[in-house]
Amino acid sequence: MLVIKRRATLKSYLCNLISERTGGTSEVLRLQAVSVGVVVVEGEVTGRYLAMSRQGRLYGSQTLNDECYFLEKYEENHHNTYRSQKYGWYVGLKRNGRPKAGPLAHRGQKAVLFLPRPAGDV
Repeated sequence: MLVIKRRATLKSYLCNLISERTGGTSEVLRLQAVSVGVVVVEGEVTGRYLAMSRQGRLYGSQTLNDECYFLEKYEENHHNTYRSQKYGWYVGLKRNGRPKAGPLAHRGQKAVLFLPRPAGDV
């Protein structure tokens, strides 16, 4: 089981997104490999999946659908990037922890770099 971290705001924002709660939460986000280089991100407690809409917005889906699959790539700087398999846009977060619109998030930006860690290291 892995937890995705990015400057502490990622876990907080994505957990809220997946669980549809406000405020802090301690939900663990689970990365599940579905095929080589393709993952889904699931909230362990709620069972909601991270998804990206046609407009490039992140949301928590109650069901696993084609918007929930992300291409995971290990970059040279030892971080991972996640790109929507359906739309090709990167998952990115701004400095304030809010999501960056998919069409505005590009490879090479700090906003799209994530560091997965084992759940015990949280």
